[in-house]
Parts: sequence; C-alpha cells; structure tokens
Amino acid sequence: MSAPAEAAGARDGTGSLSTKDADEELAQMFLASVLRVPVTVHDRRSGHSTHDLEICYPDARRGAAEVVSTRTRKQAAQLGAVRRAGYTEDRRLRNL
Repeated sequence: MSAPAEAAGARDGTGSLSTKDADEELAQMFLASVLRVPVTVHDRRSGHSTHDLEICYPDARRGAAEVVSTRTRKQAAQLGAVRRAGYTEDRRLRNL
C-alpha cells in the first residue's frame, strides 16, 4: 500500500480505505499529477463542512477541491468485475 493510502487508511482506524477516503486519494493524486503542484488532504471530519483537498500553487495561491462520489448499480457491478479480473497492465496508462 502506498504511503498516502496508509495515511488515509489510518483516518478511519481500519487500516483500509473507506470509499470516501479512496476517492479523495485518487482525486489528490490525479490533481497533483495534472496540475504539477502539491495537493493535500484538508478534510478534517470535525463536523464542520470543509473542502476535501487543498491545492498549493507556486505563487502562494491556494485552491480548494471538494470530492463528490456517486455510484449507480451498474457502476458498482463494473467495479466488482474489475476487482475480480485483477490487475491488467496497459502501456497506454503508464504516463498517468
């Protein structure tokens, strides 16, 4: 498990990621990769509504991102099928 995944898993105390934590981690990695700037988890789950991710630009500006997940039955079935199939390497995905 990656260091961010271990840290995120620790957030819910189980050592594994909740769906929300996994979605936040994926969004964090994606935004950091695309924007090429640090993106950190900001959601403190303190009971107050706050954004999930904080984006830190080189010129000291800050951005915020809220991660929203929706899943239909079809999406859940697709996810289950992918998990059963296991890892498949695809050279087209190496640069993500």
